[in-house]
Amino acid sequence: MDKEYLAINNSRLQIMLKSAWTEGEKPLLTAKIDFQESQNEFYLSGIIMATYGAIYLFKTTMISGPEYYNKYHLLDCTDFYVQQNSFTMTFKDNSLLIKSNEIVPIVDVLLSMFSECTNGVKNFKFMTIRSDIPLPDYNDVIRSSSALRHRSLFLAHYYHIKSNQITALDYFTKFETSHRNLLVLGNKFHPGNFATAIGHAIGWDPTIATVCFQSCVSSKFSPLVNAIMKNAQKIERIAFADYKERNPVSFQLEPISKTSIKRYWFLRSCGLVIRDLFSNANQISSPMDEIIIASCVLRPQEFGDIVTCFSESESACNVRYLYLVRVSMKPFPFFDITRLLGFTQNLVSLTFRACLDIDATHLLKAICSSKTRLRALGLTHLQFRTDVPFDLELPKSLTLLNISFSSFTDTSFKTLIELLLYKTAKIPFIFQAHELVLKTSAYEMLSQLDFNKLLPNFCEIDWSGNYIPKDSIKYFFAFLFTQSKCHLLSMNELTCGDSTLFLSCLTQLLHIIPIKGLDLSGKFPTSVFSQFVDSLKDLKLLRLSLSCKNTSDTGLDCYRELVKVMPSIIELGADGFRPHTPQPFFEFWKEISERENILSCDFPNEDMFVLGLAMQRLGPEIVDTFNKIQKKTRLSTLEGRLNYLIEITKEYVSHLDNESIPFDEESFKNRMEHIGDVIFQQSMGRTSEYTSDSRGLFKEGAKEVSPEALGNDEDNFDQV
Repeated sequence: MDKEYLAINNSRLQIMLKSAWTEGEKPLLTAKIDFQESQNEFYLSGIIMATYGAIYLFKTTMISGPEYYNKYHLLDCTDFYVQQNSFTMTFKDNSLLIKSNEIVPIVDVLLSMFSECTNGVKNFKFMTIRSDIPLPDYNDVIRSSSALRHRSLFLAHYYHIKSNQITALDYFTKFETSHRNLLVLGNKFHPGNFATAIGHAIGWDPTIATVCFQSCVSSKFSPLVNAIMKNAQKIERIAFADYKERNPVSFQLEPISKTSIKRYWFLRSCGLVIRDLFSNANQISSPMDEIIIASCVLRPQEFGDIVTCFSESESACNVRYLYLVRVSMKPFPFFDITRLLGFTQNLVSLTFRACLDIDATHLLKAICSSKTRLRALGLTHLQFRTDVPFDLELPKSLTLLNISFSSFTDTSFKTLIELLLYKTAKIPFIFQAHELVLKTSAYEMLSQLDFNKLLPNFCEIDWSGNYIPKDSIKYFFAFLFTQSKCHLLSMNELTCGDSTLFLSCLTQLLHIIPIKGLDLSGKFPTSVFSQFVDSLKDLKLLRLSLSCKNTSDTGLDCYRELVKVMPSIIELGADGFRPHTPQPFFEFWKEISERENILSCDFPNEDMFVLGLAMQRLGPEIVDTFNKIQKKTRLSTLEGRLNYLIEITKEYVSHLDNESIPFDEESFKNRMEHIGDVIFQQSMGRTSEYTSDSRGLFKEGAKEVSPEALGNDEDNFDQV
């Protein structure tokens, strides 16, 4: 706030500042007034002084100068009534009437300060402002460069915290200049007596989405956490990082009836800290939507205690997204995983990533024995060391299985496919398998599958980033030919031993199986890829995303001719051809921009970079083309399609839990059989809280508050 009104000479001001609670309180307002409290019969002559903390009143004396009279806070005020030459503040037990010939600038400063300190706060009953004279609109607030500091002072007075430990507020200087929505409280942060006020101010801040405590072991840790959680308005995530057994903290949570915080992260921390929070979780009424435990070493007994605490907290039991990432526990408590899934019945997504000291087959056994209603299961960066038992029962509600980046023995891969496809799945599910660690002999084991027994259980297959040996291509496609319910086949950045054979088999597959969408990218010979593109012209695809880096201009020309004769396409991707000249590139995207049937497409950022193009340097016609492209929806994502599948299968899952709920099985079956006709259009623009691990949530350098992005000091935190 830039507004000040100082109408008192400096000598008097210095006398009045001695009554301020802290040395850091900057005067915003000083003016001569007459004032009267409701319990007094007469007016008193005096001076009003306002800071970001409070309103001070002083009586004027003839000899000794201004004499402190009382202090008031605008959060205690219930009614603020402005008249021509006065304003009245009504409090719970009394009221204060202030008269002045300078009433307009006085009121303007007070209400501007109040508006800044309460900006963005919704769930709090503030004073009613009434006026008989015109007042500016105080809702349009420009954030001050010291907003968090000002708000902390404002709330310190509200809580009647008198202290000279103002240096704690200097900690926020770095945050204010970073313009990030992540606030890190490190081991140098010691709020002292200001803990409750600062925590309240952090909770009210409309720009903060994530608060991370990184080795913060302040003596006022609990009051600080309580204040943040109780008053959180926009904060969605709270993280606790780098807490070791030598510097644990204690969560003494008070009852928290409502908070905006839904995501709880524990990074590189000991089990004591995690257990202590969940032992207090019964104080939190709002559901814990997401819990991530990453890069932590836990004792099995500690994890068992955490699971027990889960069972005693309604908010923890209602968790919907649970991630265990690089968690080390020896021996691994498989039984506690089963126990945990037994009472987290609202769990939508469960992900285990890079827990390398366990056999993922045993983990799958523990999950399947829990009778969970999981919708998405991620077993990524794991090792399937032993054969998968055929008698396991996958969750009947399963909508996505992600085994990306995992390694398999020859037989464990074959037995997993048998488990997934030898029994009918009422809900065809998405099968995501990026960059599997498979030997050539593992692909050869596909030849031993009984293809007549394989059932069409996959509605989407994502085989991106894999290598298919030449001698195994026919067995791989024999497996794909059994998946007649698959509406999308994704094979991005795929490599194979024989490109000609691979694309020939893919052409046959697309003409026989009613696949509605194809994503394909990689390096294929130009002539072979061009023939493949030409072979697609008779198909009724709804989604097509092609990219071949070494075909360049020729590939784009072939693709453009294909698009002209495929009116069925509503989703199209084409970035990544790496053209050598701009002309084929511009002609292709002009064609896409003019096709009304194409509702969504990607934007050619990569190819524009390769060509050295920038929007501000393009001609008007080309700019118009790309403006049309930008107005189209972006391609549907796996997360969006998963969200749609979960939504349309809720009725069936509810019926699984309670058979008395009406359920039309024939209608459901018909809907599932025709899901490919509608899913792409229905998923456009959809988002989901589920995070596909392949998108790099936990990859180093990801623009997320990931375990790596959080770093080891405050300078290494990445913006959410």
